[in-house]
Amino acid sequence: MRHSLPALCLLAGLSVGCSASLDPKGGGSDDGGGNSDGPGDDGGDDSNVDSGDDGGGAINGSGTVSDLTDLKASLQRNAEGCQTVDDISHPGAATYFYGELQPVQGAEVSTWEGREEWLLYANEAWQEVGVNDCAVTWSVQAEEVGPGACAACDVTVAVAATVDIARTSCPEELWEEDSNYTVTYDVMWDDTGVSNWFFSESGNPMGTGSHSDGAMNFVTSRSCVWF
Repeated sequence: MRHSLPALCLLAGLSVGCSASLDPKGGGSDDGGGNSDGPGDDGGDDSNVDSGDDGGGAINGSGTVSDLTDLKASLQRNAEGCQTVDDISHPGAATYFYGELQPVQGAEVSTWEGREEWLLYANEAWQEVGVNDCAVTWSVQAEEVGPGACAACDVTVAVAATVDIARTSCPEELWEEDSNYTVTYDVMWDDTGVSNWFFSESGNPMGTGSHSDGAMNFVTSRSCVWF
């Protein structure tokens, strides 16, 4: 997908100001003066971000793919640190990107299928205008291609994604310009089952996760996004 989404605006009829340079997969956090905590399970609330494969939010966890680590189990499921910009309450969310790929058996070339999810945990100001925790889910197909910027990586995958409306609960204005996208990742596998993901063109880190028998997943660092 586009890795700078400059105009996440006009949500549910609300005219809002957007992050000047939103990089939803870039990791790191610009919380406008708040303190964005790292991943951790604080008990959270029962939102529709991880509501299971019920046609609502995202598919729950990652244990359905080989022996991959369930990365979503340890995510911090609230908007702590993402409530204010310059000490002023502003609509926004704490956010992660999650993705997983499963090898397609019997294919003539190395291919995978899976999904990517944009998980958003709404802050109080966003909830006040009627938006709660939500997820955007894309179905993805991937094919192995020549190596990118990370020459030492084990595999490079070209990903084509299409939004899965049945498993998407965020307002359409948030994802309509990215209902389809393509992106290429370099992935490094280590002997302990950890996978490190990089943007193939730039070589910049994107996320970390696990791998097992050719299957692999990732999650990005927690960050804040403003609308």
